[in-house]
Amino acid sequence: MIKETATVALEGNDKKKKVILREPPPANYSVTIDKMPNDDEVIIIKCDTFSSPDKVFQGNNGECKRADFVIIANTQKQKVILCIEMKGGKGGLEKEIIQQLKGAQCFVAYCREIGQLFFGNDRN
Repeated sequence: MIKETATVALEGNDKKKKVILREPPPANYSVTIDKMPNDDEVIIIKCDTFSSPDKVFQGNNGECKRADFVIIANTQKQKVILCIEMKGGKGGLEKEIIQQLKGAQCFVAYCREIGQLFFGNDRN
């Protein structure tokens, strides 16, 4: 359902999967997360590839913001959704970071609805 250009691929061999989340210039830094699930159990989405909803919403309350990445894992043991906002140096204001995380939560809800309505078992 999600285009490959909007995702981050896992790296490593079958036993030791990892993902490297990279922030492009000017931030130009990265974070590595080890012990990732198998490829078929996880998707890492770059939320910045999703067009900003500022064509619809005014953005006065941060509703057009979103976090950098969302990791969705569905393993035999657990289901996990992580919204990740990367900040280098001083970081950002707490309020703005919360708005970005809320935006990622809305993005996940939107993707869930699209999946259920267009890719679910009861497609019409």
